[in-house]
This record gives sequence, C-alpha cells and structure tokens, in this order.
Amino acid sequence: MRFLSFTLIFLLAVACMVNARPAGDALSDTLKQIVDAVNKLFSGKATWFRPKTEGGEIGSCGPKESDHDMIVALNKEQYGDLDAKSSWCGKKVLIMSGDKWVDAVITDACPGCAKYSLDLTPAVFKKLADLDKGVLPITWCVIGEKGCKIPGKGGSSKKHGKGKGDDEDDENT
Repeated sequence: MRFLSFTLIFLLAVACMVNARPAGDALSDTLKQIVDAVNKLFSGKATWFRPKTEGGEIGSCGPKESDHDMIVALNKEQYGDLDAKSSWCGKKVLIMSGDKWVDAVITDACPGCAKYSLDLTPAVFKKLADLDKGVLPITWCVIGEKGCKIPGKGGSSKKHGKGKGDDEDDENT
C-alpha cells in the first residue's frame, strides 16, 4: 500500500512538473524579449541571399542591391508592412557571430526570416563565415542605439572579423 501511495504521489509530481515546463519556457522567452528590447540587442539567425535572383535587385527600402553590397534584409516581423518603406530602412547594424563582426545597412525585408533574424548578402555573410555554412547564430544591434558601436579604436568601420588586440581597443572607444 505504501509503495502504491508513493508511486501515485511521484507520478502526480512528475505530471505537475511536465505541465509547468511550458509556462516556465514561455516566461523565459518573455523575459528574454524584454531584456533584448531594453538593450536593443537582438539574437537570431543569419542566412544569405543573392539580391538579383532572390527577390529582385530593388530592395523593399528602394535602392538597387547587389551581392557585393554591405546590406541586409530584416525579418518581416520587425520590418512591418512589406508594401511600405519601414522605419528600419537605412539603419546601420552591427552583426556579431562568434568572435567576428561586420557592419551593414538594412535595405530590404526578408519575409521568410524568423523574428530577430537577418538575410545577408554574400559580401556580408563572408565576413562572418564561409557561404557553405549557410546559417549562423547572430547577435545584432542598431549602431548608435543603446551603446551599440563598432568595436575598435574610435569606432572604426573595419568590415571583417576582429583581430588580436581588438578587445583591448574597446576600452578606448
């Protein structure tokens, strides 16, 4: 009888924990979104696209685009109405993946990208990884907002992975 009681209590406790997990995950996701919004630091995925053949060489923001331009397409959720020019258009962003970073300008929308994700031209993606990688975890921010600035002396605009000594230079900016 004791064994049966213990087993029932144990199973009930496990069931409660299983049912509570999604609420905890939802709370965790909500807290992450609040922190990201306050810090203006976004975490998502980076993919790459060829403007001329994937979406057309005129971006949602207007200017012509090429594979060689240092530009990105913003996910639909943040971009907003795909039939209008977004307030994000023309904003310069700092994109980080691992120990590499690059800056680029938002000139397009990515209807298929998840929230906080960016679609990069080959020129931008290659600064972070080989095109063969396909998808990268990224963190990004809008340069000039909430302390987001290009790493290095005086906010220089190097466009490739940071090199040795850059961490020390960050103290001087």
